[in-house]
Amino acid sequence: AACENGQTVELQRKKPKGGQFGIFRQLQTNTAGDYSTKVKVKKTFTYRAFVPETSLCDDVTSKNQKVKKKKKKK
Repeated sequence: AACENGQTVELQRKKPKGGQFGIFRQLQTNTAGDYSTKVKVKKTFTYRAFVPETSLCDDVTSKNQKVKKKKKKK
C-alpha cells in the first residue's frame, strides 16, 4: 500500500540510438497506484516510467509492471 498512493512517477525518454534518459513529465499516482497521461509524439524516442525509491517504497516492497503505450487509430 505504501507504494501505491501519491507516488511520483517520472516519465523519461531518450533517443533510440543512445544517450541518457531525461525526465519530460512528472505525475502522481492515485489511491489505486494508477496514473494516466497523453503525450503528443513527434519524434521517435525510447520511453520509460520510473518511480524513485523512498523509505516506505523500495525494491523489496514494490512490484514491477510493464507499461504499454496505445497508438491512436486514424
